[in-house]
Amino acid sequence: ADNVTPATRAVEFEGDMRLLYRANYCCRTALAILKPFAEFDADDEQQLYDQVYKIRWEKIMDVDATFMIDATTSGEVFTHSYYAALKTKDAIVDRFRRNFGKRPSIDTEMPDYKFNLHIRDNHVTLLMNSSGDSLHKRGYRKLASRAPISLANGRVSKPRRTARLAASTSKGRSGATTSTRRSSTNARRTLSTPSCTTT
Repeated sequence: ADNVTPATRAVEFEGDMRLLYRANYCCRTALAILKPFAEFDADDEQQLYDQVYKIRWEKIMDVDATFMIDATTSGEVFTHSYYAALKTKDAIVDRFRRNFGKRPSIDTEMPDYKFNLHIRDNHVTLLMNSSGDSLHKRGYRKLASRAPISLANGRVSKPRRTARLAASTSKGRSGATTSTRRSSTNARRTLSTPSCTTT
């Protein structure tokens, strides 16, 4: 990585696409690798809307794609991150609606594109989240399976099921409940700018 610079709760660096992929695959200290693609100043919500609207979003994502915006604001100009994210979303979908007659949808669970909006005072930075889910989830429980107790209940007769449940309960009292409960309750494109940010 080149030009590595510490930032607030982040580290900024420059590199090529190979480094971007490698950072996502190998980095163990970041939650996400963010790639900035637009910067501008905005003194109020209308300027924010106008500047976001000017971006050629159709070159970034398809009209049928889904997206979400995660906003972080600091300073006295934009004091509500949710409202800033809402104005940014409005500008994006309005541009698509004007050009294509329809708009991309919002998906906060598994969007095709995750964008980060960073506003410090009146300086706005838009970044693409190249990581998708938080990197600490990398490789975690890729394949889900039915709980063993559910399988057992369907295969044994009633007397044996009663005995097995009793045994499980007694084990839970000795400290195995924690792992059992955890296992039952625990059950995301093309980039061009070479600088990246890890958060």
